[in-house]
Amino acid sequence: MIAGAGKPDDRTKAISIVQARRDEMVRSATATIIEELPPYATSENAALADEIGQQVSAHIDAFIVTLHDGGPPDTASLTFIETTVERRTSQGIPPEAVLQAYRVAHHVIWRRILATENQDGEERLATLLAEPMMQYIEAAWAAVAKGYIQVERRLEADLDRVQSRVVEAMLDGRAQSETPQLGAGAFPIGADELYLVVVVHGFSDNDAASLRSAARRLGDARGLRGSVARVRNEDLIAIVALGQKDPRAATDHVLAGLDSAVGVLSRRPAIGVGMPTRGPAGVPAGSRQAEAAAAKAGPGHACAMLDLRLIERMSLMLPRSDSGLHLIGPTIQEFVREDLDKHGTLVDTFLAYAACDLNARRTAEALHVHSNTVLYRLRRIDELTGLNVQSAHDVIDLVAAIRLLENPERLPHAT
Repeated sequence: MIAGAGKPDDRTKAISIVQARRDEMVRSATATIIEELPPYATSENAALADEIGQQVSAHIDAFIVTLHDGGPPDTASLTFIETTVERRTSQGIPPEAVLQAYRVAHHVIWRRILATENQDGEERLATLLAEPMMQYIEAAWAAVAKGYIQVERRLEADLDRVQSRVVEAMLDGRAQSETPQLGAGAFPIGADELYLVVVVHGFSDNDAASLRSAARRLGDARGLRGSVARVRNEDLIAIVALGQKDPRAATDHVLAGLDSAVGVLSRRPAIGVGMPTRGPAGVPAGSRQAEAAAAKAGPGHACAMLDLRLIERMSLMLPRSDSGLHLIGPTIQEFVREDLDKHGTLVDTFLAYAACDLNARRTAEALHVHSNTVLYRLRRIDELTGLNVQSAHDVIDLVAAIRLLENPERLPHAT
């Protein structure tokens, strides 16, 4: 027997009172749910009110069984709750609103019980029903929570499938022609759209879900149009639609958002961001750029192509095969390789000289050496390469050659 439920005759009396007020409770709970919860009020489903009434009635039936049996309802008797959560979600009602609807219905029913006590002089009614009601609500909420979790998992799985299809189609160059079939939702696919591709490399399986969620939130910032992401092996690939947002600001937002997300991961991955690219046709190149940038960054660091000089971008993207290196003349190759084997004194001096806008005095200050030392080294570079270090064209060529030759094994293969 339920503590506080009274004698069997008391329970029978309580049940009869609840049954007598059933229609009133159903109407009141249904009207309150529709009135107080906007997703229900704005629903275009003409049968929704009838369905809500049926569910409230089913709850009252289950509560009466609880009251009659003198114990909490068994799980099997509440499966209709899980089914309802799933159905409401499929009708476009957010899971959060479904949860709120159950709270409203239970509150309304209890208010009607108290009103009955006041009107009919049933002083003991609330006492008789209080504990059974609490037991029923606890069991019902467990069923609601179970249904909610199942819906959330299904929605997450559905979202993952959709976004994975979009990402793969864009990487394969199929997105423009297959847009209607992709079901991309709010993510824009169009020739005039501007995109950033992001690659995150080297994280554990346990961190994949949180990292994917963080990547999907990148598109929520003001001015951005959305983002899609998928995890493939140890890589996360995200595509962000920039909208009207400045590419520089968008890149900073992406780096800041991901840096915050990876800060709590068990293993800090490498992050690479490609150049802004126009239309889906440019996404494959943006992906290769992001991969190269992540490789340059290394674990625990980030690199965005926009932060690099053009010559650095070119050296990153050129393949490390002979098809790229043969563009550098043998004299330049010999000079760079031999100097790098000898600690790179001349190469370092030349790169500092280029960074100091071809100003020998500033170069000497940057390297903490005498100006004559810098001038001597520059003359040696002229002699060994046949170039003129005062010529902007020659300087650009030599910087490109150095960047390509100084660490060619890190350069990506052409794909």
